Amino acid sequence: MNAHANANANAHANANANANANANANANAEAGRAGVTTGDPMRSACWFMAFGVALVALPARAGDLAVRTTAGVGMVYVDHTRQSDAPIDTTERGFLPAAAVEAVTSGDLPLFARLRVTAIAGKTDYRVWDPTTDVFRATTTNRWITPELAIGGRLEIEDDIRLVEYVGLAYHYWARSIDAVGAADWQQRWAALAIGTRLEARVARPVDLTIEAALVPSFHAAVRIDSERSAPIDLEPTGKLGARVRVASSWSFTRRLAAGLLAGWEYAAFGESPWAVVRDRNGDPITHPAGPGGVWITMHPAERVHQLWMLATLGFTI
Repeated sequence: MNAHANANANAHANANANANANANANANAEAGRAGVTTGDPMRSACWFMAFGVALVALPARAGDLAVRTTAGVGMVYVDHTRQSDAPIDTTERGFLPAAAVEAVTSGDLPLFARLRVTAIAGKTDYRVWDPTTDVFRATTTNRWITPELAIGGRLEIEDDIRLVEYVGLAYHYWARSIDAVGAADWQQRWAALAIGTRLEARVARPVDLTIEAALVPSFHAAVRIDSERSAPIDLEPTGKLGARVRVASSWSFTRRLAAGLLAGWEYAAFGESPWAVVRDRNGDPITHPAGPGGVWITMHPAERVHQLWMLATLGFTI
């Protein structure tokens, strides 16, 4: 039982950067270095976005309906918590600059198609703590990009009020590293399905209001931990059900140009990954006295992520 508990605690610490039996080693493990590479995940996102642009643009080229392109800039508050059976938990919290660009079909026709890309970049406050005190504190550099494509139908309920039902597919790529020396970088990616409802209403002649809610289950999650002490570690957390709510308002200055605000809340959660053996750069298992058979093992603990968005937007209808 002691070996299992220690291994579990070490697994939590390694999922954040490293594993060790005492608080000082844990703190060193959590200290990270910059330099996450994007590689294939970014190429996949580019293909995903190109497909979405073509899908949304085709109806506009055919002249069947209008497409509104909106760009927004602002801030997002990220609250990320990793938990395990050990008494030590890790949080990453802070306000980060954010941007979003979307192209969405509009007008009276029933087709709803939307391509949306969001990007977050900046630093969060990184804290490793137990119930009584801080074990380690630092800052984390984050880069997070999410393209999403949604398809659905639009139903006119009454004049100036429309209801949209849609299904969307998103791809998340989140890279982060601690701004210190001696630990690890994370590359975390997953897919998410959005099943949502959207209400579009014209409150007054120049003012439009959109309210949107969706269930967002995550799947195909993967985490790569890259540290100086071991070979890259690939783990597969279990995706869980998430959710989101967005409220957007816009004021139309002309028939084509509008400005507005967007507020939103998004939630994602993941369960523990299976255990994996930690290996050195030569591929040999690394020994650890608390691990089963004297081998260092690790896993990715359960985690949850909340995002609170606030963006100022500018839209143009083609």
